[in-house]
Amino acid sequence: MGRRIAKGRMVPQSRSTDPRFGRVSLKAASLYDRMWINADDQGRLSGDPDGIKYTACPNLPDISADEIPRLLQELEKQKLILTYNSVATAIVQMLDWWGEQKLQWAYPSEFNPPDNWTDHLRYHSTPTEIITESWPPPVLPGTLPNKPPSKLPSTTEPGGDSASPPLHPPPPIEKEEEEEEGRSPSTLASVLGSTSPSPDSFSTNRNKLSAAFLDNFRYCFGHVEAKDPGTVIPREPTAKELAQMRDLMEELIAGGGCPLDYIRQAFREAGGQTEKSKHSVRYVRKILLAWLGRPQNRSP
Repeated sequence: MGRRIAKGRMVPQSRSTDPRFGRVSLKAASLYDRMWINADDQGRLSGDPDGIKYTACPNLPDISADEIPRLLQELEKQKLILTYNSVATAIVQMLDWWGEQKLQWAYPSEFNPPDNWTDHLRYHSTPTEIITESWPPPVLPGTLPNKPPSKLPSTTEPGGDSASPPLHPPPPIEKEEEEEEGRSPSTLASVLGSTSPSPDSFSTNRNKLSAAFLDNFRYCFGHVEAKDPGTVIPREPTAKELAQMRDLMEELIAGGGCPLDYIRQAFREAGGQTEKSKHSVRYVRKILLAWLGRPQNRSP
């Protein structure tokens, strides 16, 4: 069928403060992280203790196969995993999987799903055919949407904030000659004009802010080939960049929100810079906080 386990998995920062991990032993928490990075694209792996020992923690002598059933019970009690049986073997389902993983491709699992569980599939069944089922996964509050590049939003919701138009690369805006460190808030704000946004234009809607960040990141930081300068090849954010955008979104919401147009303009400003170091969420943050007149004493 093709690959089922990716080379990398996103381990969310929120795990550091998740109270559930304070209620399990260190062994159970360590086992959970190692099962997480070895789960297949549907967040599943064998629940056989010997199989878990061999797959997830072969180099941890402090965790033996004999004590893995007890550690799984600790994790299941905190609703971090679900263990169940198929005809042939025991199976572990990571319950937080689709709330944390931002996959562009998700292959079927070799294990049957648990009852009332929906798998989300997007994979190549042949080199020229893509199969999708229940895709993309649902967006949970506080997360960035996981959407294939071919299905980016391009509409404006009636009566709400306008979503950023992602289907065409935005036109470049004029650059000022000052370097990043020499820009004052008033200089940065001149890109948008001297008029401050009206209060009702500030958005605190996580879904709209998430879409604005992700869509503008993909296209403003995308790649343009010389042979086809009118087409932008979207660039997908890394796990680190997704975390930076999520943190910046929460920072903006905590400060009262942000106009969606500011996000679009900030990415255009950053994407138009010749220095690749400025094609970053960090630089977008500097621009946005300067426009909004908020302190910049913390980096994402």
